[in-house]
Amino acid sequence: MADQLLDAKGLNCPLPILRTKKALKDMAIGDVLTVQATDPGAVKDFEAFCRTTGNELVDSSNANGEYHFRIRRKQWMKKSGHEPDAAAPRAAVNHWHACGAAWIATGHERTERRSHVLRGLARG
Repeated sequence: MADQLLDAKGLNCPLPILRTKKALKDMAIGDVLTVQATDPGAVKDFEAFCRTTGNELVDSSNANGEYHFRIRRKQWMKKSGHEPDAAAPRAAVNHWHACGAAWIATGHERTERRSHVLRGLARG
């Protein structure tokens, strides 16, 4: 098992999550990815991401505005086919959708513009 480091400092939601997802796909099952981020929203994002994808959030810490997350890759996150977690919290999906960039709960990335999302909400 090999640990890897992902520097996501200076990136805002949802980029740290998207880069983490991409990095985890290229890792072996059981490997640990350490993510460094500066976005305060990353704490909730990574908790929801791990709960949704089935990856294990080994630990997280905050020192001087820099957040560190250690994530252990789980087996089902394969390049061929994804299984969504049926118990994924709707709030996490809404958060990513509201950011207008990615909806990760199903394991498939879809990009949508924020204006499109807001127009849809305005129409009711």
